[in-house]
Amino acid sequence: ASVSQRDRHKSLDAGGNDFLPKPVNAQKLFKMLDRHLGIKWKYAQTKNIEIMSESSTSDVVIDNPQILSPPLEELEILLALVQRGRLNKLSIKAQQIQQSNQKYIPFIKPILQWTKDFEADKIEEFIQSFLEQKE
Repeated sequence: ASVSQRDRHKSLDAGGNDFLPKPVNAQKLFKMLDRHLGIKWKYAQTKNIEIMSESSTSDVVIDNPQILSPPLEELEILLALVQRGRLNKLSIKAQQIQQSNQKYIPFIKPILQWTKDFEADKIEEFIQSFLEQKE
């Protein structure tokens, strides 16, 4: 689902104001709408981030602004592990990240469940979405 720089430039040269590749990342879309149209989004405040149960991890909302992801370097390591199919090492690394800081639990919880279920595609998509947000 990656788009070459050439395609991006062609779209902008054709008169577009910006470029948003598929699959559409809601957070990026909202930022672009804000930048180009001045639309400001109001988010409801939540008191606590509910830690997901095993049954809910398959329905994780990837664009949840409440989920705090680890630093870029850690995300890149996790992505490399899942892309190489090293789910056992990925699980170990994810647990280390979770133990290093409790605020990453909502991010790590679905990854650990997906490693148990051998859902490498879901893990990769999940991590990619957070990498895109850090760009």
